[in-house]
Amino acid sequence: MTETTAERTRAIVEAAEDLAETWQKTFPAENSEIFYNLSCSEIQPLIDLLRAVGADTTAYWVEYTHAECDYEEADVHHAIYLKRKQRGEI
Repeated sequence: MTETTAERTRAIVEAAEDLAETWQKTFPAENSEIFYNLSCSEIQPLIDLLRAVGADTTAYWVEYTHAECDYEEADVHHAIYLKRKQRGEI
């Protein structure tokens, strides 16, 4: 049986929703290392996917946590890093 585009799309959405639900329960401590070790080009599609399925809070925490390692000016999430540093969080 061939999967339709709609079925594949639904499977992707359900997987993203499940991931967001799991991460939301354990943020921020248990997932921090995952997001530190991803590059900006890896983390941004994940953030976009989470937002696309309405998991805005989880997307926020993924971005917020990842930004801790974006200390170089050219890094995509450097502005968030600077805000966190100013507040003494980093």
